[in-house]
Amino acid sequence: MKPIELITNRRIRNSIILGMLLIVLCWALYKQLFPGTKPEQGAIRVVKCTDEECKHSAVKKIMDIGNKHDPNCVCEKCGKPVGYSFKCEDCDYEFAYIPVEVPPPKELKKLKTMGKFQFAQDLQKCPNCGSTRTYPMPVDSQ
Repeated sequence: MKPIELITNRRIRNSIILGMLLIVLCWALYKQLFPGTKPEQGAIRVVKCTDEECKHSAVKKIMDIGNKHDPNCVCEKCGKPVGYSFKCEDCDYEFAYIPVEVPPPKELKKLKTMGKFQFAQDLQKCPNCGSTRTYPMPVDSQ
């Protein structure tokens, strides 16, 4: 078989292209199913000490903010628990927010979706002025 015949013969050319596509598809599928290393768990967040006197903030990799045995979930300076660092848009007050699982009141079960959203937003109110216009501090701010 001559090399020029590989190009001119349509059946042979299509078979070669199909074989190459199957090899690429198998390789891509293998890479998706078996990536090699596991992805790292947790998120890099700005955290702040919950003690009002300490007010230490840092950037840490947080797995579970409620885990008191994790060294990333306690303050390096005073040893108290840390919370996610939030800032109020209205009064520029920075505070530590620890998400807690609050059992919903019986009235909450009766609320529509927007009512439940309002309840969740009220949990993140600014402790200084009571505003719900709060946001988590970005990592690049530290």
